[in-house]
Amino acid sequence: MPDTGDPLDPDDTEHGLKQTFGLHQEIQALKDDMKTVRSDLAALAEKAGRAAGAETKRQAGKAGAMAGDAKAAAASYADLLEDKIRAHPLTSVGIALVAGMAISSLSRR
Repeated sequence: MPDTGDPLDPDDTEHGLKQTFGLHQEIQALKDDMKTVRSDLAALAEKAGRAAGAETKRQAGKAGAMAGDAKAAAASYADLLEDKIRAHPLTSVGIALVAGMAISSLSRR
């Protein structure tokens, strides 16, 4: 039946109510979907935060281990250098003298 434009026409009113009810259902479905999306995003952010925290702890442990290894290597090289200096004191003084002159020469430029 064509739209008569009469707001009291029962056919037009019923059709309008059906459209309004349909829109309310769609709006409610969208609201429900938005709640689900918010919940999913919150869960994802929580999981990402936990994963980032775990990775940070893992990397910090690796960095600590590397620092310990570097400290041990430096101590080992210091001991080795000390042994070489004690074994060859004159050569060590000569090397130190030449290195000092080279650094002094480079710093003047």
